[in-house]
Amino acid sequence: MTKDTFVLRTSYAPIFSTLTDAQAGSLIKSIFAYVHQEPCAKLTDPALHMAWRFIKQDIDYDTEKYARVCAQRKAVALARWESLKQTGKRGKKRGAAR
Repeated sequence: MTKDTFVLRTSYAPIFSTLTDAQAGSLIKSIFAYVHQEPCAKLTDPALHMAWRFIKQDIDYDTEKYARVCAQRKAVALARWESLKQTGKRGKKRGAAR
């Protein structure tokens, strides 16, 4: 599932602040390559490798969560559509008394 956005958390600021500009550039390029499912450069620097592992874990969690939410919403929409096709009724309007 391809998305055009991802979360770059402000909690990563301390990680980036300890890196040189060159290291930070390598890390952010690796992040974008990973998100776009492109080959990532091998991070041989131990500091970059450790930072990458923390960030990658968050990206993977967010991607899985997004896929679960999409699947749930798709199931609800399909069920609603099937109900509409069978009954011809749309159900209660928003804001209607229950």
